[in-house]
This record gives sequence, C-alpha cells and structure tokens, in this order.
Amino acid sequence: MRRTRSRLLATGPTAAVLVVALAAGCGDESGEVADPAPTESTIERPGETPGETATGYEVGDVVPHERVALITESAAGGEVSPQAVVIDDADDLARFVAGFDSDRLLDEVTAAVDEATPDPDEAVVAALVDLGCDPPEEVVVLRTGQGVRVARADKPDSELNCFVAMTTVAVLTVPAVAVDPA
Repeated sequence: MRRTRSRLLATGPTAAVLVVALAAGCGDESGEVADPAPTESTIERPGETPGETATGYEVGDVVPHERVALITESAAGGEVSPQAVVIDDADDLARFVAGFDSDRLLDEVTAAVDEATPDPDEAVVAALVDLGCDPPEEVVVLRTGQGVRVARADKPDSELNCFVAMTTVAVLTVPAVAVDPA
C-alpha cells in the first residue's frame, strides 16, 4: 500500500484572506499601525525635498541614457557585471577592456568611448551587458547603491544555440549624479 502526503497550499482567494487577516493583526494596542522604520529612501537630508536622494535617483529608478554604442563580438570573452564602469580617462578604459580576448572588441569599445560627447553634467559608462547566443537590441539603466547597472531590456531567445558565445558591451552617457554612490 502506498501512502501519499498532501499539503495545504494557500493560493488565490485563500491567500488573499490570509494576507488581510495577518495584516489586520499588525499595529499597536490602540489599533493604529506603527510607522515603518526609516530607510535610505525615506530619510530626509538638509537641502533635499522629501523622496529625493542626494543623486536625484533612488535605488531601482530607471536612469535616462544616451546610447553611444552597443557592440557585439563573437568569442571576445569577458564576464557580465551588473555594475557599469565610469570611463573618465584612458586608465579606466584600459581596466575595462583588459578582460576581453578580442582586439577587435577592444578597438571598437575604445572608438565608441572616443566618439562619446557627454554634456558637462553627464558621464560616459561602459558595461558588459550580455554573454550569450542572442545579443540584446536595447538596454535599460537602473540606479543602484553603487552607481548604475546596465542590463539588457529584452528577454533572450532561449531556443537559440550557438557554437561560440557573443559578448555585448554598451557604451552610454548618463547623468553624472546617477553614477555617484548613494
């Protein structure tokens, strides 16, 4: 004889009732719900309006950007990094491209950085956005606690197979205040 175990899972309307019932129990003795603990985004700083951070962007905000180049090269190596690298000078650029196995990608990234014409209140950033068989067509820039993260904006095609992975690098200009650590 075979025994089976069953589990009671709260889904759909049952889950909603449980959430409401549990939330109703939160609060102090007077029945009022206590204010949550302050977080980085709720702490007011002198000279700032409520809800604004020192950079003007909160963690998770989409940061406007101008695409200088989205460069894809086969068998170029590298490692996808969630954090964009600010390219202020030749040393920053040399450190960024050092991990690539392709002179062609190195040359194309260098040319893109040289072509960038940021406004005085903008910064040039570069990021290895993707390493796979389906290179992205667009990217999104998000504010993080350490600066900005550049990620592919579309979902890769999981049905594609390739013999060698393609490395995709984004070179962008973004507001300079967005790249400052929070």
